[in-house]
Amino acid sequence: QKKSKPYIERLMAIYKVWADENVRTDARISIQDSIDMILEEYGDDIERDLDMKSLIRRTDLAAKVARKASVDDWKKLVGSVVKENINEPFYVETMEDMLNKWVGESASYISDMPGEYLKNIHNIIIWGYNTHQPLVNVYRKIELMTGATNSHARMIARDQMGTLNCRMTQYEHESLGVTHYRWVTRHDSRVRDCHREFNGKVFSWNNPPAEWYSTVSKGIKYTGRYCHPGEAYMCRCSAKPVLI
Repeated sequence: QKKSKPYIERLMAIYKVWADENVRTDARISIQDSIDMILEEYGDDIERDLDMKSLIRRTDLAAKVARKASVDDWKKLVGSVVKENINEPFYVETMEDMLNKWVGESASYISDMPGEYLKNIHNIIIWGYNTHQPLVNVYRKIELMTGATNSHARMIARDQMGTLNCRMTQYEHESLGVTHYRWVTRHDSRVRDCHREFNGKVFSWNNPPAEWYSTVSKGIKYTGRYCHPGEAYMCRCSAKPVLI
C-alpha cells in the first residue's frame, strides 16, 4: 500500500482536472492518455517488485519446507500402517511432479493479481467520471479496493498451502495403499456447516463428498464442488488414514 500511494495521488490529481466541466474535450483525451501512462508505469513498478523468478524461488522454498514435514509425517504413517521401513527416496522422488505443478499454479495465481488490480483502478476512475463522482468518492473506492486486494493475496497464500497439504496427504496415504480417510475438523466456530457434518465420517480418496451450505429459506444448497479436507477455499480440516 505504501508503494501504491504516490501513484494513486498522481491519478487523483489528474482526475480532478479531467472531471472539471470547463476542461476542453481535446484536453480530456490528453488527460485520459496520462491516466493510462501512470497505470502502465505503476504496472511496470509492480512487475519489477514481483520478479517472477524470485516469486517461483520463494514458492519453491515453501514447497520444500512442506516436503520435509511431509516426509517426516510419511515415515510415521509407514510405521503405523505397514510396520516396516520403506525406502525414503521412493516417496521423495515420486512427489516431485506434484510439488512442481503446485509451484507453477501458485506463482500463476499471484502473478495474475497486479493486472487485475490495475484494471480495477482504471474502471473506478472511469466509473467516477461517467457518474460525476467527487474526487473523495473515487479515492475512497480505490483505497478500499487496494486493501481488499492485499487481503485477497494473503488469503490466496493460505489457501494454496492448504491445497498443497491436501495433495501431499492424499499421496502419502495412497503410496501406502490407504484408500480411505476419516474427516477431522478444527472443532471451532469457523468450521463450515457441511464440514461439521463430515467430521468423524469415513470417505474414499476416489470419491470426495459434495460441498453444501445451509440457507434459512431453502435449507441445504449444494455448490457443485466435491472436496477432500483442505481442498475447499480456506479449509483447515485434515484427513486421518483409515485401514479398510
